[in-house]
Amino acid sequence: IQCWAETVLIVSLKEHRVKVGTAGRGVTKIKVVAVDDDPLIRDLLSIGLPTKSDSLAVDCVADGFEALELISTQQPDVVITDLDMPGFSGADFAKELDRLHPGTPLVIFSGRPPETAIRTVPTAVAAVNKIGSPNCLQSLVNAVNYAAEKSRNSPSRTLSQLA
Repeated sequence: IQCWAETVLIVSLKEHRVKVGTAGRGVTKIKVVAVDDDPLIRDLLSIGLPTKSDSLAVDCVADGFEALELISTQQPDVVITDLDMPGFSGADFAKELDRLHPGTPLVIFSGRPPETAIRTVPTAVAAVNKIGSPNCLQSLVNAVNYAAEKSRNSPSRTLSQLA
């Protein structure tokens, strides 16, 4: 599976929290839920991300509704979402995620430029463009690690608390 992007824009617009779990043999894993309607991208994320970093445990789902159910039970450390999905868009999903699970770190993985993605979803910690180069997986790993690390070092806050 080929990955298409290289650009990561790290923009911290909100303080987030992370509940880091331990997965077997004392290795701390970052639990990730990824949302994308494209089955090839889901395969890329579920197989490729753990290959790039053994500290990531990734579960992928096809839409925001399914993601919200999974997030309620799994309480991931970081959520990754596409923006352009039929029905329940990534922007709508991000709003619902923030309403139901405030402070959950969100990373956008989209074909849109990172600056546009961050403007569309200002609660996102980072945005990675999946179109452009073969480095998108490493860029996404970096963004997820950044989101998790920033969250570990920051108290949980909402945008209204930051204002």
